[in-house]
Amino acid sequence: MNVLRLFVIAMSAGLLLAGAGCMSTEKTKLGDFDPNDSEALKAAKVFTEDILTGVKTDNYQLFSKNFTSEMKEKMSEKAFKATMKDMTDRVGKLQTWTYLTVMDKAPLKAFVWKASFEKEVKDKDNKPVKLDTDMLFQLYIGKTDKGYVILIFAFQ
Repeated sequence: MNVLRLFVIAMSAGLLLAGAGCMSTEKTKLGDFDPNDSEALKAAKVFTEDILTGVKTDNYQLFSKNFTSEMKEKMSEKAFKATMKDMTDRVGKLQTWTYLTVMDKAPLKAFVWKASFEKEVKDKDNKPVKLDTDMLFQLYIGKTDKGYVILIFAFQ
């Protein structure tokens, strides 16, 4: 269990760092939007669908579709592939995700999903056993003059 906890912390830190400081060149208004606004939620859902479908299908182009150029530099395709291999080895393949809520993390807004993973392992009798792991996926967005942008995301 300690290995899993360490992995989760490392994964979260890595993905947080991938987004850290990755602002669009447009002026970003961090706290200047209503997270319950249908446009903010719609943008968060589109971004999350692309990111998590990219994770599920191991598709970097879809995963990074809505990233700024700075985010793509920090989370290159090579880094994505290594992260996905490590994630699959540790918690399995992403199966499903469900929107939970939006949380105020002033000045940011965190849109939160439950992401469910599945991994097959062998028991002591060498029989296959499926292990299910749920993690939180948090997406932080900001609003620019041209629309919403991804600021940070993380699995926990």
